[in-house]
Amino acid sequence: MAIDFLMLGLSLRQVEGVLNLMGQSFGFDAPDHTTVRLWALRMGLYLWQRTPPKASDWIWIVDHGSDVLKGERLFQAKNPAVLLTWDMTHRMGRLLLGVQSEDDKWAEFKKHCQRTRVKVTRKHPNTNKVV
Repeated sequence: MAIDFLMLGLSLRQVEGVLNLMGQSFGFDAPDHTTVRLWALRMGLYLWQRTPPKASDWIWIVDHGSDVLKGERLFQAKNPAVLLTWDMTHRMGRLLLGVQSEDDKWAEFKKHCQRTRVKVTRKHPNTNKVV
């Protein structure tokens, strides 16, 4: 149940609060938010390590660089059921870049994003590890 609350978008402490209210009503001791965190991590590890179910409708997502595209076309020639499509998110981003490249607000937004990325991925000068 705690994982279900997390899936609804509640924070760990919010889940703890909901479970405390339920525990008061139904007479059980609610777990701490750190326990809920461990449950979520264990569930994620299980989902990550489990063998995926067999399916007939799997797709491959591949970068369409020029060398890769040649390989995709060769693979498709041998496997006609394979459909090559473009990454629409990347395509729309490229189109947006072309439209917004001269806009001052867009340039300021990009600078802000770059500064934020540097702050988020700050690396220690001696170890080059993210701190």
